[in-house]
Amino acid sequence: LLAFLDAYLQLQWIDQYQQGNLVTDPVCGMRISRAHAITYEHDENRYFFCADSCRQRFIAGPDQFVG
Repeated sequence: LLAFLDAYLQLQWIDQYQQGNLVTDPVCGMRISRAHAITYEHDENRYFFCADSCRQRFIAGPDQFVG
């Protein structure tokens, strides 16, 4: 039972099981869970970040990250 529970809880970290929940930080390229991401809205679009430092870099110069 403990092995099953451990495997079940780790599914949140395996990309193939989280395809609909993963987003990419436009600054560093890290794939992160949408539920745990820091967000920022720019030009009516929502962007997701792994950390506040990436969000701050984006805010300082969004044109270099938005293609």
